[in-house]
Amino acid sequence: MLLTQQFGISDLESLRDATSSISQNPNPSTSLNYLLKAEVITGLLNTLIIIITLTKFILPTVKTLDKLLKSSYTLLIKSYIKEVKYVEDILENILLLTKADRVCVGVFHNGDNWGSFHFLKMSIIYEATKPGIQSFKKRFQAVPIENLLTEIKNITSTEFKVFTYSEDLSQGCKQHMDASGLSSIASRLISKGENEDNIIAVINCHKVTGNFSGAAFSEPDIEREFNRLCWALTRINESKALPD
Repeated sequence: MLLTQQFGISDLESLRDATSSISQNPNPSTSLNYLLKAEVITGLLNTLIIIITLTKFILPTVKTLDKLLKSSYTLLIKSYIKEVKYVEDILENILLLTKADRVCVGVFHNGDNWGSFHFLKMSIIYEATKPGIQSFKKRFQAVPIENLLTEIKNITSTEFKVFTYSEDLSQGCKQHMDASGLSSIASRLISKGENEDNIIAVINCHKVTGNFSGAAFSEPDIEREFNRLCWALTRINESKALPD
């Protein structure tokens, strides 16, 4: 049925007649014409066989791969949302404990990812803000490390360093605080695991008005949340799952 639909009864009958005629009347010119027509029909038959093979075996494989890709993409999105929520819940706690207006985490990376860290750029990926405070997530993306050298040089992973505009800050720091509308910043580097030399991020607590008290950042509750943050970012950096 499939062959008659594809080529028509007349084509198949021609193929049959060609075979019969050649066997009964082996005239060279007539035989050649029939053979040429038979060759064309055979070529069409081979093409049909290829199409059927592709449809039967390859198309289902392509559909399966498409489903797997879509499934992987969905899992990736869900994983990302889970990571962001987990980290930003910790930042919300730090926001409340420090009475900050904004708490954000800038991740160091090479412009593409931060699984294998190259100390070239910084992007704010995680953030918590008080109502009415502008988000910095979109504003600070892929910032060249040269723009952050002064800040990085003056902070460590062992304690929060508090900067206020009234202090003897460099001109670059003052310009940054002016441009960002900040009166006080508390910063601390975040290292991977227990290796203080393997820095993967920096946490900044911002005040729009008023100044931070340096002593407040040594409170046990803040230290606990900071350690939780370091643990979570290390897990993410190593592509390990976070708890539910």
